Amino acid sequence: FFFSSRRRHTRQRSVSWARRCVQETGTWVIYSEDKYFKGGVESDLGTKFSDQWPDFPDIELYQTERYTNQEALLYKLPLSKVNVDGHYVLVLKFSEVYFDSPYKKVFGINLGTKQIISDVDIFGKVGKYAPYDEYVEFDIRNRIVYVGNEAVEAAFSQMDSTLMVSFVRGRQDNPKINAILLVKGTLKDTDYESYTEYLKNKEKLALEKQEKLQQKRAQEIEHLLESDDDLDLSTIGQRKEKSPYTVIHPKNDFLKESINSFLLFHYGLEGLSVLVVALIFVSFTFLGKKKETHPEQEKKKDEQNTINFHLHIL
Repeated sequence: FFFSSRRRHTRQRSVSWARRCVQETGTWVIYSEDKYFKGGVESDLGTKFSDQWPDFPDIELYQTERYTNQEALLYKLPLSKVNVDGHYVLVLKFSEVYFDSPYKKVFGINLGTKQIISDVDIFGKVGKYAPYDEYVEFDIRNRIVYVGNEAVEAAFSQMDSTLMVSFVRGRQDNPKINAILLVKGTLKDTDYESYTEYLKNKEKLALEKQEKLQQKRAQEIEHLLESDDDLDLSTIGQRKEKSPYTVIHPKNDFLKESINSFLLFHYGLEGLSVLVVALIFVSFTFLGKKKETHPEQEKKKDEQNTINFHLHIL
């Protein structure tokens, strides 16, 4: 079974169909419209920041969500009423699209009455606008759910053959879920290996994305320069040859701010150090410059000092 918090997206993966074809891989995984839930509110906030997301399979699944401001969000996932026993993997997909620091959203995940994952902190794990997956293995034997060798109460309803998964309020903010994938099989029948590999290369991918954003920003500034009639483009090249940190001041205020911020960002700490040295030089120059005074003022000042001196002796 494959559920998303919104009507989504079909993609080919090497994942088994949960109920029928455990041995057949390479099938289409279909994420259906969100259903089987009790409570919660839909949100598509993540879709408003499409340029912030990494290049990752099915990234659209992480851009919509269901959350609740109540104590828990419950899903009753239907299983086969025939031959339900077997080994399963529950894949829970999350992302953080609101908070900018860890420990702002912390919640738990229950299977029946057992908390299978505690203190879920999405930002603390992967940051903002990034996929975060949890993989939970369990067994059903004689219609009883086991996590490891521990039987879990109220995890499986024999009345309607459903699996009870809930997202419960923790120390901070609201519990949420972006997508759910339930596979009858093992971790090899999921994308566990590819996701683990993604986490290993996450920093490298983030750096590549940052470089692309810098290139895009440079192109935007170049376009603005070409469209600004008040700026002599022939002098910009000369300024950059002399010093790459030269601050350019066209009459267009927005263009001026864009160029200056780009120069500082592009040249990093080295550029900032040059500006700091320049400010220190100006400060010392200003402080070291003797204030000019009128001769009459100097004469009066000397007379007053002489009077003060004699008074001090007396």
